[in-house]
Amino acid sequence: MRPTTECRRRAPRHAIPPGVDAQVQFGWPNPASHRCAMAIRDISASGLSFVLAHDLPGLELGRSINKTAIRIGGRRVFADLLVMHITPGPFAGAVCGCLIYPLDDSDIVGWQALVRSYDVQT
Repeated sequence: MRPTTECRRRAPRHAIPPGVDAQVQFGWPNPASHRCAMAIRDISASGLSFVLAHDLPGLELGRSINKTAIRIGGRRVFADLLVMHITPGPFAGAVCGCLIYPLDDSDIVGWQALVRSYDVQT
């Protein structure tokens, strides 16, 4: 018998439809370093997940990804991200799930509007 754990997620996740330009862009291993652009897989009220386009040595649970630009369609939000999972690891093709911490009030409003627009679509 497999152990069960309660899911903390209360809000739905919304997959990014094919054809929508959706990326996270950030410097790795810090904001001033090499710029990376990764495809966003899904979003929710509290976070997002993206697919690693290449290996990211040092990416691990609890790591912050600071000063991230999140672009979905014509919308842009700036945030810090907190890594909650990397499946299976920090390698090309893996999925990285993060909590989102918008950088300022306009980014909070922008993220909420973006998620609401997907809530209406589903």
